[in-house]
Order: sequence, then structure tokens, then C-alpha cells
Amino acid sequence: KLVEQKVAGIIFRPVDYYENSEEINRTVTSVLKRSGIPLVLIDSEMVTPPDDSGFDIVGVDNMMTGWLLGRHVVEKGAKRILYVYRARSSSNVNLRLIGIRAAVAMKNPKVRVEEARMSDLSETAWTRIVRKFRTDAILCSGDVVAGQVVKILSRMHLRIPKDVMVAGVDDVEISRVITPALTTV
Repeated sequence: KLVEQKVAGIIFRPVDYYENSEEINRTVTSVLKRSGIPLVLIDSEMVTPPDDSGFDIVGVDNMMTGWLLGRHVVEKGAKRILYVYRARSSSNVNLRLIGIRAAVAMKNPKVRVEEARMSDLSETAWTRIVRKFRTDAILCSGDVVAGQVVKILSRMHLRIPKDVMVAGVDDVEISRVITPALTTV
């Protein structure tokens, strides 16, 4: 429809979280490219860096976002950080983890950083990981993931932020409606 309407340009947010995300993104962008419609990606690259799709991108600095999260919790005393993300996430998620690890290395290299995919774990497995690792900070790839983490921690009778600090990314509505309010970048 957009090609038929001869739009002047498109800002496209590549899809993620689907098994066929790459195929969907390639299909959409190839149709637009063949039609001569200018395209700018928003938020993330369609391919995994260092590969480059050739499209301009407008977005946040995800490594800096991770760095800010990592620095914040280390300065608050975190010793065991768990980074949580959803399966089939965009490359932004990996860039945030790189930033977290860089901040931790600069601030306190003795702090441990582990990672876990939210969808791979049952609530029982989450409980085991948090208790075994003695997690004192959980940094989430996004606020929606953080909302799920807060729910699980609440069921475990862990207090946020006293027992476990939780922070997310995106500053979406959920960050303001959960209790306690979520720390977010």
C-alpha cells in the first residue's frame, strides 16, 4: 500500500522477537528499495553488527545506555549483576551488555556479570538462578522484561531495591505503574 501511495519516505523499526524476523525485515526493505522509496531505520540495525544493511539509522547509543546502567548499580554497591533479555532480541540488546560489562570493568572489575534469556527459564529456574548467584542487581534489556522480573521477585518475597536492584531501558508506561517505580534509562 505504501508503494502504491507513492509515499515520500519511510521510517522503519526492524521487527525482532520472531523466528523469521530477518526474513520479514529483508522482504519489507527490499520492496521499498526496489520502489525507490527512501528508508531510514529507527532504533536498531536489521543485521547483526559489524554487518551493515546500508540504511541510515536513528536511535540511541545502546552501549552508552548499558554503560549508564552498569555504572549506576555498581555505584550503588552491586556485586553480582544479572542481565536479562528476551530471545531473538535486536542487536541493541548485545550492545547494552557490552556497555554494562565496560562500566563494570572500569568501576569495579571484581563485580560479576551473568546473563540469562527470559524465555528460556521457568519461574522455578529463575528462583534458583537468583538465589544461587546471590544476585543483587538485575539489569533488563527493556522495561517490559523488567516488569516480568519484578513480578517474579515479588513472588520470591524479595524487596526491590533493598534485596535486589532492578533497572530497565525504554521508559515505557510499565516503568511508572509497577511498584516500586522502575529505574529506567
